[in-house]
Amino acid sequence: MPSISASAVDYRVRPAGGESKLRTYRDGWRILRVILDLARRERPSLVHTVIAGVLALVSVVLGIPVIADFVRTGTVPRLPTAVLAAAIMTIATLVLLVGYILESLMHMRQEQTRLVHLSYPAPAYSPRLTARGAGIGAVSGRKTAASRRNAIALDAEQHRDLEQGQEVSPSDG
Repeated sequence: MPSISASAVDYRVRPAGGESKLRTYRDGWRILRVILDLARRERPSLVHTVIAGVLALVSVVLGIPVIADFVRTGTVPRLPTAVLAAAIMTIATLVLLVGYILESLMHMRQEQTRLVHLSYPAPAYSPRLTARGAGIGAVSGRKTAASRRNAIALDAEQHRDLEQGQEVSPSDG
């Protein structure tokens, strides 16, 4: 397990006349764009639901006065506003449906990735290889392909010795 420790860092004051390479607003917008892009890719239904909710709210705010005028007078004096509210609500519905479709596509992509990983054969079983990485050629708890082949070959030799009734000594690892 790697240890965490404090390290001394040489800190120097910026030289006279030097400018920061950071741009607060430009870099902030870049970071926000990356965050939104990640959210859109990883949680499309959440992002599209929020967008659809905002659009639906705008549509309701625009449509309530038009509906109130219609109930009161029986006419629609602000027809463009009524059409705008209906169009925004239609767009909100479409955005919501697109979010659900993207969510299902994301789940399909993840499932396909799992199936591809499962199509690879499992590593050969070797009783000498333990969870801690003990065995031949163990480097940082990882096995190289050569060390796995050697461990399998040694296990085969030990198995032959057992079949012949000879005693098998445990390996050093």
